Amino acid sequence: DLAESTGGDGTTLADERRCLGHGTQILREWGGQTHRVTVEAEGRYLYNGQTWSSLSAIARAITGARWSGPRFFGTRS
Repeated sequence: DLAESTGGDGTTLADERRCLGHGTQILREWGGQTHRVTVEAEGRYLYNGQTWSSLSAIARAITGARWSGPRFFGTRS
């Protein structure tokens, strides 16, 4: 269940998605590049031409290390 899944920082994935409306774009500079993520319908994320289920997975793809996606992208409230 989505509401029962938690990120590494204890926030639920449902909480993370509720804060970011459909169409929201998140920018993060890392490694000399600007990375753009777009929030899609049904709690998915578009990054680098692919659809992802979590910001944490995108953060790992960018950095090669385990990151809390909301922390990496600065979306935690």
